[in-house]
Amino acid sequence: SRRIVDSVAHHLIIDAGVSASKIDLAGLYAIQQSISPSELGYFDGSFDDADISLGDRIKAMCNAGRMIVNREGTKWVFSRDEAKPYPVVTFDCRTLADGDYTLSISPSQNDGYDSVEVEWYDMDGENSKSYVRVRWNQSTDQPEIGYGANTMKIQLTGCTSYAQALDRAELEMRKIVYLRNKVSDTALNDADLVWRGDRVRWVDVADVTVASGEILAVNGSTWTTSEECDFSEPTTYKVCITDEDGYASAWVTATA
Repeated sequence: SRRIVDSVAHHLIIDAGVSASKIDLAGLYAIQQSISPSELGYFDGSFDDADISLGDRIKAMCNAGRMIVNREGTKWVFSRDEAKPYPVVTFDCRTLADGDYTLSISPSQNDGYDSVEVEWYDMDGENSKSYVRVRWNQSTDQPEIGYGANTMKIQLTGCTSYAQALDRAELEMRKIVYLRNKVSDTALNDADLVWRGDRVRWVDVADVTVASGEILAVNGSTWTTSEECDFSEPTTYKVCITDEDGYASAWVTATA
């Protein structure tokens, strides 16, 4: 199989003797099913160095398909580096430790990069190293094929597909353009729900007014909470509900 998930499962279960119960196989194969087209989830590499550790091999395979490896205790779990449809948790005044945070905004692109070059192996053409080069088009606000003045270079091990290399180049180009805001904060136990690659909702408690209470009663569309909500016109208010497992719902418009 050329599929990353099959290679990962084989290496962990057959080669390393890891029990299948210690691997989130359902989540792993769900990622594979969500990848379209399927060639974006291929790994066509091999390992000829016996000193490469199991963890490094798994990371190399997953890296080819934008997959992230996490360890939940002794269990191997996986996610994909892509936009998530909803946040898994909300960090606000109830779930943050003390409100002492650091928020930074970079005025320029990361390290001055203005383009990305991905090195891959073309088995169908020259049967040698090939390159995909992507820069940012300011007028269309989209990545495009082209050279830049300061290029971030990436070697995509196990990639033999132009489409897969281009997909990765465009992803990294978007990160250079958009990932300028960073926050460092201290959370309470809700942080245990979060893994690398998850989407979270973080509320700047110094910038917005937040009411965050326990739900005391539900009567149709009327919800009674333990904290008073101050509805001042003409502001539009949004609410999310955290379920019994700690996961946050989508935003819902709230009225008095």
